[in-house]
Amino acid sequence: MFQTIKAFWWRCTAATAMLAACFLCAAGQDSIPATPLPVDSIAAPADSLPAKKNIIERIKAYFDDSNKPKKDPKAFDIGVIGGPFYSNEVKLALGVVATGSYSLGEPDSLIPRSFVAIKGKISTSGFVEAGLEGTNIFPRDRFRINYLLDYYYCPTDYWGIGYDRAVNDDFKSKYNEIYFSTRIDGLMRIGRHIFVGPGLLFSRVKATNITDSAVWATQPQRVTSFGVGVSGMFDTRDNLTAPTRGVTVEFEQLFYPRFMGNTSHSFSVTALTARAYQRVWRGGILAERIHGRFSYGNVPWNMLSTFGGSNNLRGYYEGQYRDKCEMDLTVELRQHVWRRNSLVVWGGVGYIAPNLGGFRLSQTLPNVGVGYRWEFKKNSNVRIDIGFGKHCNGFVFGINEAF
Repeated sequence: MFQTIKAFWWRCTAATAMLAACFLCAAGQDSIPATPLPVDSIAAPADSLPAKKNIIERIKAYFDDSNKPKKDPKAFDIGVIGGPFYSNEVKLALGVVATGSYSLGEPDSLIPRSFVAIKGKISTSGFVEAGLEGTNIFPRDRFRINYLLDYYYCPTDYWGIGYDRAVNDDFKSKYNEIYFSTRIDGLMRIGRHIFVGPGLLFSRVKATNITDSAVWATQPQRVTSFGVGVSGMFDTRDNLTAPTRGVTVEFEQLFYPRFMGNTSHSFSVTALTARAYQRVWRGGILAERIHGRFSYGNVPWNMLSTFGGSNNLRGYYEGQYRDKCEMDLTVELRQHVWRRNSLVVWGGVGYIAPNLGGFRLSQTLPNVGVGYRWEFKKNSNVRIDIGFGKHCNGFVFGINEAF
């Protein structure tokens, strides 16, 4: 009986293959032979089929190929990565980031690709964050839209305003910060590398569970801010996420007037940022950044100028040093080491002051650090940084370069 069933199975398989070949030939597929294939060539032995990969092998294969360019240069190139990390602000945490790059028009090596990043974080301290940011570059780079959406809940510390308070832990008080902000900037190209356009901003913050109300005596615990402004940019970078050459100079002027709903405060902000990138030797990129942010008027505590965190003067506790004016300078050497692995080392200084004439050399805040980079996607690195400042240090995990 078994031999009869087996013979019937092979005859059906051969007949099916012959009918498929005849159909494809009739449809114009000249590469398919008109005669049926031999029966022995139709069914391959089970041990010759490729073995299915387990979950570990699939993850390894995904990361092995993640930085390879797509065959179609116009294709949306997406990647997802996550893992544990630690920082002074949020303690032990788990983060997940999804990134994507794409071109809206015909791919052009002289025009950077658009990018988008979606992030989510949660930590043992109770910190929770979700955010979206990106830059959309239209065909021929005639227009750009920068956008940002961020929400977080964070148990953190507040020292007050000014250098003297920030260096004295006697002023430190704990509180929980609930923060939401969104921003969108539209830029139009008016020259070969020059972009200008308007921007809109909205933010809302609430401080709860304050341990020392005396530190907050002159500051509102709830602040809602609406802003409008104009920004300009000169940009010759070869890409937006991991530049290797070029310069960028950015200027922005923001206004937060009372008639827009800023009932408890009215102020303005001027910011300037210049960055430069150049190759110094094989695999070595020198990157420089100088930044200044100057605010005027009745500025609420959450809109004051500050530094620290994951981008400028890494290693300082974000928000510890805050005042109306801030300046910082960082020089970073990025060295490719082997395959997708790179190392960085940086040094910098920062200052805060109540006004432009208040900066003091005696209040210099030094910053040094080292970091590791792994090329997750083309021109998109996973980075781990350890930074050191004045009586502090910090660990940073992020996507793309700090600047």
